[in-house]
Amino acid sequence: MNEPRVLPRVSVIVLTHNRREELLTTVARLLALPEAPPVIVVDNASTDGTAAAVAACFPGVTLVRSEANLGAAGRNLGALRARTPYVAFSDDDTDWQAGALPRAATLLDAFPAVGLVCARVRIGIPPDAAGAVETGGLAAGQGCAGASTAIAVVTGAPAVAATAGLVDDPSSRLMARSPLRADGLPGRPLLGFMAGACVMRRDLFIAMGGYRREFFIGGEEALLAFDLAAARWLMLYCADLVVVHRPSPLRDAGTRRDLLARNRVWVAWMRLPLADALRETAEALADLARAGRLRAGLGAIRRGLGWVLAERRVLPHAVVRDWRRVEEVRRADEAARRLAEVDRGSVEAERHIARPAATDAGASTSAGAAEPFLRATLERLRGGSRQPDDLRP
Repeated sequence: MNEPRVLPRVSVIVLTHNRREELLTTVARLLALPEAPPVIVVDNASTDGTAAAVAACFPGVTLVRSEANLGAAGRNLGALRARTPYVAFSDDDTDWQAGALPRAATLLDAFPAVGLVCARVRIGIPPDAAGAVETGGLAAGQGCAGASTAIAVVTGAPAVAATAGLVDDPSSRLMARSPLRADGLPGRPLLGFMAGACVMRRDLFIAMGGYRREFFIGGEEALLAFDLAAARWLMLYCADLVVVHRPSPLRDAGTRRDLLARNRVWVAWMRLPLADALRETAEALADLARAGRLRAGLGAIRRGLGWVLAERRVLPHAVVRDWRRVEEVRRADEAARRLAEVDRGSVEAERHIARPAATDAGASTSAGAAEPFLRATLERLRGGSRQPDDLRP
């Protein structure tokens, strides 16, 4: 007698844009998982034949074609198509490891106050001997040429790549040291998460509005994390849930840095008290100044200031208090990392140390250029319909 089929509890939503080869490899790894999760690919208006390749190579995968590149908001389209109670998010260069998805579903079933769980992210490319995945070398728009998939999964050891020899993502190491109380919980409580390495309640994600299109990509999860915390949902870091990240060489590090700085400022002014928003702004602008991107960065920040301030709702005091505790750990970790770079004789660190005048000049430039922006922001807050609590320190 056949056993009843167990319906999947978690769908995997993979977001992609113009990374056809990386995506095909990632989808093959996900489909090779023993739990066989439903996979939903959201193609953000790729021009390299990504959508056609997915349709040809993986007919069982749900393909969502976005007519525009929505950035992180493309994940919203995938969640709307999901038919499982939970959704796991993945980038086109990350994949969930065996057992992680059913374990996440079990945790969310058992702890109804937990809105999402964030996985431990491991970085690197495992050795092929551990169970490799090789691309079929398709040209843009080409089909699978007689194969059921464009990817050949090498069998032998595990069906998916092992995690031996990988290193933890710095964000995962930081989450593991969260200072928030974990009484009776199966993981460390968080006030932030990684968008491409979490499992969330589908209906909750949709009810919260998903990701804002205005942020595009880069730190887009910060606003959602704040709003989840304000609504008293818990977020947990669970180290026994593992995602492997194989960073794509197609990443645009400069653009991503600019977006991270812009979005950090926007989120700060949308949700943090005045003193914290000012500090976040100063740190983000200093980062832009060091990269020689201050003028462009300020312009991008200003362009969104109207809607950002119109939607300003300061977080509850308890959430702000916890966020400050988490920030203390993050800043201490960052300071220790910079000190370690100096101890290792990092060329970049030595350059900054050897030229303090240039660093000071950059800081002065940052402060001078930021002053009109900060003054204008405060004036708009005072002149608008903001409540007194919105300006509390």
